[in-house]
Amino acid sequence: MAAVSRENWVERIRDPKIECMSRDEMAALQSRRLVEVVNRVYNNVEFYRKKMQDMGIEPGDIKSIEDIGKLPFTTKEDLRANYPFGLLAVPQEKIVRVQGTSGTTGKLTLASYTQKDVDKIFKALQFELDEAKKRFSKQDSEKGSKFTLD
Repeated sequence: MAAVSRENWVERIRDPKIECMSRDEMAALQSRRLVEVVNRVYNNVEFYRKKMQDMGIEPGDIKSIEDIGKLPFTTKEDLRANYPFGLLAVPQEKIVRVQGTSGTTGKLTLASYTQKDVDKIFKALQFELDEAKKRFSKQDSEKGSKFTLD
């Protein structure tokens, strides 16, 4: 396989600060975010607080991404058992969108989103649509086609 230089990918990089950081910078970012998430769920979600306490874990025990293996993971059964909003780490009035499964194998499972979540998802999707538009436009101009993606 041919090597791909960074220059060939520059136009596809959405966030150079994040996507081009070193492994050490990435580990530091992941560590900071993990510590933030653990503190948030421990302080705001009874289910996770109890699960962590049952395992003898406190937020202060999680100092870096290396500690992720100490944490309990969420199963589909946990989602079903806490239906509909038992795992929210934000007040329910901050939820602006809810998506759910069809529930064909049991109780529905839900994913709830704040406006900040929706904005991040939209930004990522918009980037992908813009990239697709560039690729189609380039291919069409090379073929003499009039296809547009607007």
